[in-house]
Amino acid sequence: MKKNIGWFDNRENAPGVLNSVLAKDVQALNGASTEGSAVVMESTFAMVVGLALGFSFHWKVSLVALGCVPFMILGGAINTKF
Repeated sequence: MKKNIGWFDNRENAPGVLNSVLAKDVQALNGASTEGSAVVMESTFAMVVGLALGFSFHWKVSLVALGCVPFMILGGAINTKF
């Protein structure tokens, strides 16, 4: 992180500008990672609890639901592409 002192004389390299760019980048990265991981954790938890309840009540129906999981994952992946 060593720069020549003249490098900061350019307007786009001013310390204030660099600070604001870094702050915006960190805020965007924090929002993207937090929202994405929350959705994945919520979906995984719902699927595990749903399958556990299904197996405890009626195991044949839960096997059918378990067979549909790959199609649901594929549909979600296609939905995120579009």
